Amino acid sequence: MWDSFRKVAVVGLVWPFVFLKIFITKTPREIMETKEKKKVTKGQIIGIVVFIFFLSWLFNGNETNPTTSIQSEETTEAEVTDSQRYIISQSFVEEILKAPATADFPLGATAQIQNDEDTYTVTSYVDSENGFGANVRSNWTVTLTYNGGDWATQSNWTLDRLIFDGEAVYVSENFEEAISTLDEGLAE
Repeated sequence: MWDSFRKVAVVGLVWPFVFLKIFITKTPREIMETKEKKKVTKGQIIGIVVFIFFLSWLFNGNETNPTTSIQSEETTEAEVTDSQRYIISQSFVEEILKAPATADFPLGATAQIQNDEDTYTVTSYVDSENGFGANVRSNWTVTLTYNGGDWATQSNWTLDRLIFDGEAVYVSENFEEAISTLDEGLAE
């Protein structure tokens, strides 16, 4: 932060003097006395070009490795954090609320997130208005799978199950099959 402040302060103090040196070579009286056209010299053009390069270097930074500033849009599963899983889970929950604009989710520290291979289960609560306008707290559990790509795009996730106030609002067919296979394996 201070590095950026320093850069802005230096540019803020230096540019008026550079501008005066490059563009004003005569006093106002000399300009009024001569009616010849003002010609731009090679030195002025070079000065402007150098000044532009200096400004671009100053504000873009002098990174020695420019590839570090370029982030890939593709996010691997290992790079998706619990906070991001919690945020995307909230978007699935908001879709089933009567008044999603009134939704008040707690901070992520109160959410429980469990990992089972590539499937994540997020459990928390939301305070929102019900159909009668009363503010109620509802518990929810979302089970989802990350498919790759931008984590903030809901279509890059597969919703496997959504339980809202103890009621299964959505259960995917693949999830039901996986649970029944697991139950059969446990019964044997």
